[in-house]
Amino acid sequence: MKTKRNQNTVGEIGSTNGGPSETESIGKQNPVEKKVAEDRARLHALFTQCVDSIMTLAPPDWKFTSCNPAALKLFEVPHEEAFLNLGPWELSPEKQPDGRLSSEKAPEMIDKAMTFGSHFFEWDHKTLSGKTINCNVLLSRLDVGHESYLQATVRDLTQEKLRGNLFQTVLQNVHSMIFVKDYRNDLAFSLLNKAGEDLLGVKAEQLIGKNDYDFFPKEQADFFTSKDRQVFESKTVLRIDQEAIDTPRGKRILQTYKVPTFDQNGDPHLLIGISNDITEEYQMKLNLELERAKSVKNAKLVSLGEMSAGIAHEINNPLAIIAGSVSVLSRCLDNPEKIKLKIESIKKACARISKIVSGLKKFSRSGEKSNLSPFSLNSIVKEVLVLTENKSRRHDTPITLNEKSESIILCDEIEIEQVLVNLIVNAIDAVKATSDKWVNVSIHEDQGIVILRITDSGPGIPENIRERLFEPFFTTKKVGEGTGLGLSICRGILDEHKAAIKIIPDCPNTCFEIRFKAFEGPKTAPPPPNETLE
Repeated sequence: MKTKRNQNTVGEIGSTNGGPSETESIGKQNPVEKKVAEDRARLHALFTQCVDSIMTLAPPDWKFTSCNPAALKLFEVPHEEAFLNLGPWELSPEKQPDGRLSSEKAPEMIDKAMTFGSHFFEWDHKTLSGKTINCNVLLSRLDVGHESYLQATVRDLTQEKLRGNLFQTVLQNVHSMIFVKDYRNDLAFSLLNKAGEDLLGVKAEQLIGKNDYDFFPKEQADFFTSKDRQVFESKTVLRIDQEAIDTPRGKRILQTYKVPTFDQNGDPHLLIGISNDITEEYQMKLNLELERAKSVKNAKLVSLGEMSAGIAHEINNPLAIIAGSVSVLSRCLDNPEKIKLKIESIKKACARISKIVSGLKKFSRSGEKSNLSPFSLNSIVKEVLVLTENKSRRHDTPITLNEKSESIILCDEIEIEQVLVNLIVNAIDAVKATSDKWVNVSIHEDQGIVILRITDSGPGIPENIRERLFEPFFTTKKVGEGTGLGLSICRGILDEHKAAIKIIPDCPNTCFEIRFKAFEGPKTAPPPPNETLE
């Protein structure tokens, strides 16, 4: 296709060469000329400031007649004069076909652009420094009066492609399953990486365009879909700590993050999911919980063994009262008042035995599963003092209780009893060889936190020991007197109750402090102790 070349017209589109400035010319023109000049000045500003490379080609030989600064920089040409009168097939400093747009290929591109008004193609270009530029080129036809020209808009995609390749490398090699769902296409999958293929046992191309109901049982698909829609409704990242999923390797447990994205109008668009297979970790956690439950049970049996002699004594005393009262009853049948007094003594002795047995029954419960309910911490402490009363008497170590509030906590009563029994027994053992022996239990509440302190008359715990005191199997007792599990079990129980235990370092004596969150719901009183023996 041949048209007459008008060099002046072409040069005006983007030339930066010679002549008076645009501002000087505009001031000397009539209104119509001035408007044309202003439009031309704006076009020139856009031309020179555009970040994409723009070049103009003119017939009949289709050489470059103008270019903007971005083109000079992209193709590493030192100045505009060196650029002009070159064909696109002459830009490359080397003659390899892959480093330039060949002179054989260029006419075909130009003919398509002139015929259809525009033509888009990709071009890998080698620069003067030897770099290869990945270009997208749009050839557009420009009709100026009776003349037709071409404008080439070139965009360097090198960095975008490098970033895209890097993204694909990371995406396909990361160990987490990554998937994308399209909200507008009924939450159909639009991406799945290799880790996801391995986990689900399907290829990405089998999954793309389909949703959860095509691959999972309805119950699981309902769960996944409801969580997906919840993410878009809340417009926040959703973390699902545990979700079960059927795979060729059987049921797996995943930890999943779901991230919603929205278009420029704020409408739901894509959902990005990242899932980690935590099946092994989950099973390990279950096994640890089982072992912890066994350790707790064994620790309870140890505590019961240590308290057995004292408990037997506690029960023998009221039994002796009962036996003595019964023997007296037969000799005072004619004295109703005396009979009444003896019956009251028997009832009190039975109540005492019932309270001890009730405490032992609760304390010895296996407690594999915690049952959290609101309980009075004061009542729990008083039951613990009944269980430890004989040990405190045998070692001549008085235990005092200082209550400053009737505090309710959400807890498993039996587990908290075990913690307190352990701490009080440890306190008695720690001071039994000293001259000044005492243990104090105090309870108070401060801004929604219930604080329980168990303090004994000991001189405190050295810092180097204090740091290791809650480690499993660490003990300061003599060989054969302790397993070193008591305090570590206590901490484990309190962790599950969202409670904290620590040693108060600035106390002149040995002081353990436990902090519970106060229960703010309805305060139900614990069941009364049994009044009769079963």
